[in-house]
Amino acid sequence: MKTIVILLTLLLTNTFSHSQSFKFRRDGTTDFIVKTVDSANVVEIYDKTIRWVKRNYDNPHEALKANEKYKMVRIGGRLNSAFSLDGKINYDVIYTLEIYFKDGKYRIKYFHHSIIIDNERPLFKMSDVLNEDTDNKPKGWVSSKKQYEARVNQLLNLLHKSVLKP
Repeated sequence: MKTIVILLTLLLTNTFSHSQSFKFRRDGTTDFIVKTVDSANVVEIYDKTIRWVKRNYDNPHEALKANEKYKMVRIGGRLNSAFSLDGKINYDVIYTLEIYFKDGKYRIKYFHHSIIIDNERPLFKMSDVLNEDTDNKPKGWVSSKKQYEARVNQLLNLLHKSVLKP
């Protein structure tokens, strides 16, 4: 019985870690996500990802930090207007995407490195953004964490739409 409970727990944990969008934990980490691309092989998914990088990054050769053909790519970039604090100032985030390819799917891991405003680092950290105090905020206020998650997922949805195109 104990073995069955352990196996079910592992199965459910594995199932939920493959969510279709990023949600950041309080410590700033997130699980990878898996995107499926029915009837596409690894070559097609990889090629479309490389084309997406070439179209969407100002300097794609610098953005590609690692490139193992048909296996994985690592992309470094800057997510402009990733979030704002109290709706006043927009902050950018320096990030890395790691994308691993297989037939019919690809796996993405997202890492944030630093927050930037006017090419300088602010005095707060990403953990401050992800652990913000949401009490006492005015009606209609949108959490910085939710803004950030939405921007990251918007970026990855653009990639996915590109990969899905025939």
